[in-house]
Amino acid sequence: MRLKYEILWFEDNVSWFSTISDAINELLEEKGFKMIVHRYDNDSEGLFKILKESDCDLILMDYSLENQKGDEIIKSIRDLEIYTDIVFYSQSGAKFIRDLIRKQGIDGIFCSSRDFEEFEEKVNGVIGNTIKKVQDVNNMRGLVIAETIDLESKIADILKGYLSVIYENDIKKATILKNICDKKQEQFLKESELINVIHQKNINELIDENILTTYNLYTGLQSLLKSDIKELNVLLQSKSNQEERIEIEEKRELLLSIKERISNFEKEIILIRNTLAHVKELKDPNSGTSYLESVHRNGTKIIFDDNKYVEIRRNLVEYSECISELNEYFLNNAKLSDSIKTSK
Repeated sequence: MRLKYEILWFEDNVSWFSTISDAINELLEEKGFKMIVHRYDNDSEGLFKILKESDCDLILMDYSLENQKGDEIIKSIRDLEIYTDIVFYSQSGAKFIRDLIRKQGIDGIFCSSRDFEEFEEKVNGVIGNTIKKVQDVNNMRGLVIAETIDLESKIADILKGYLSVIYENDIKKATILKNICDKKQEQFLKESELINVIHQKNINELIDENILTTYNLYTGLQSLLKSDIKELNVLLQSKSNQEERIEIEEKRELLLSIKERISNFEKEIILIRNTLAHVKELKDPNSGTSYLESVHRNGTKIIFDDNKYVEIRRNLVEYSECISELNEYFLNNAKLSDSIKTSK
């Protein structure tokens, strides 16, 4: 499940599907998940193939499908020993579905009508239960560590792609790499051997040899952003063509927006990751609910409960999307410095 909540949905009414899926997506976004839906009219593509390609957390099944009945597919799913939660629904109502399931002897099925409110309430309830299964302290530790590693990898790819080749006269890239090395050097004032060689290494060596920490990668990305925003400002001043100015302004606004959105990366990602690695698990004596507790440097307590878990997931989704946007931007604008030279 991690940050994605995947739904396998058998529904042949596209209009109804679009309306109700938007409502379900809102719920999952509130919970800090990104909804991924795999919709099929029936199992004509082959049920085994569909299930293999859809690593789903929930199955939604209409009774009346195109040239097929939903209970037939459900029976086949259970025969394959797939015990994912299923919400089975029909225009004929929940009682009709329950009677049908009872006669077939199929277990573990939630029943609903196609009424919008009833269906939404049923699905939201089932989703809430599936989330609770992974809403524990160990899962959150694993989630934050795994997602932070993914973010590190994405940032590393951006820096490698941008700084792997630095020509002799490319002052901009050389300056960015020097800034990265300088910041790292500050962290190792007592390790003279590393200080002496750090500026001799290229970006690939710095990353592949695990010299750079998550914080170093983040500050390197910030340096790259600041440099490109500065270049876009210069380019904007040099252009008189309105279409070109609009294009440059759009790029500049995108980078400014992303720079702002990732400005709390250290606090919301790195600090949380480091804190979760050392917190202790406690239990609420009244509710019996497990939670994590740590202490800020100023002595105030940090409580990791369900609300905090939702906040963490939302932040992870947001930062992942931001870094992906940046990666796409730099892939598409790798020749930005050439544009500036051409404009002169």
